[in-house]
Amino acid sequence: MTERNEGQAQRGQEQRKQSQGKQCQKKQPRLLPPSALELLKAPDCRKYIRFADGKTVLFPSLSSPDGQILALALEEEHTEAGRALLDALWFSHPVCVILDDGNRIQGYRMEVYRCHIAGPLFLKKLLEVRAEDPEKDMASAWELHFLEEEELTKEKRAALLGAAPADRAEIPEWHLDHPALHGQTGR
Repeated sequence: MTERNEGQAQRGQEQRKQSQGKQCQKKQPRLLPPSALELLKAPDCRKYIRFADGKTVLFPSLSSPDGQILALALEEEHTEAGRALLDALWFSHPVCVILDDGNRIQGYRMEVYRCHIAGPLFLKKLLEVRAEDPEKDMASAWELHFLEEEELTKEKRAALLGAAPADRAEIPEWHLDHPALHGQTGR
């Protein structure tokens, strides 16, 4: 091997090591602003997500498990809300999380960072859902990272009036431990 080829091979190895190191580094989300945490604690806080296509969906399950991220439980994936979340994740379309406690309304630009179908965040959200109703289920938990506060235009505020909870799939999507799959009651 010539010196030139050896030099190129060595540079290639160094570049691969650097890129592997970057891939292994976990991205640290920015902290949620105190205003978001205060609004989330309000018992009558309504939680919305406005997607890139302009559709606004009510997500009562939206919460912050650690003060850094927002997480939501998606009951069924084969829905408009599921498709919108996938679009935001795959194509890096930020969403606007809107929190409204009746007195204050605030928007937050968020990155849809990850979809969880197992693991600690998924289990936490599943237990929250089942605490409300033991027969309720969810398909996935979604992790959102804070980007910046967002000004709410008249258009975004008006969209809240027509917002509805996430739609349901035509055929129920049940988690493997759902009571209906084991001879217990279910829908």
